Amino acid sequence: MSSVIPASSQKIELEGDFYKHFDVYVPKNYERDMLYFVTPELMSILADKGFDYDVEVLDDELYIYKDTFFDFNNNEEIENIFMIIESVGGEFSDNVRLYADERVANRSSNVVAQQGRRLKRRYVSRISLIISILYIFIVLLFVYAHITA
Repeated sequence: MSSVIPASSQKIELEGDFYKHFDVYVPKNYERDMLYFVTPELMSILADKGFDYDVEVLDDELYIYKDTFFDFNNNEEIENIFMIIESVGGEFSDNVRLYADERVANRSSNVVAQQGRRLKRRYVSRISLIISILYIFIVLLFVYAHITA
């Protein structure tokens, strides 16, 4: 069994220091198209409000992940999540409606060519995944023991 992660060759660096906060992966030859969706305004909002989260857009779904539990008793966290949902959802929704993939014969069909639909993936073996998880667990255990000492 393997886990899937994007191929590192599809990682791009965006302007400013956005790349310091987020890893952006784009299918090969779709780098310019991606700028149509990830606007400077969206990058600014994500850098200001989304730095604690992993934000992923897959087809018409938005996923927001966090390394720790979401604190729904924290109003600031709830506001940040809704700001991300509203911004990413709004920007993407508006831009998707107007987007036309130049690689498709009938650009008015509002579809993306096959090569732009998914990232290429690389596979991590189960053993390397288990080793990575154990390493993270040991580091967290060490940090916890150090904090409580």
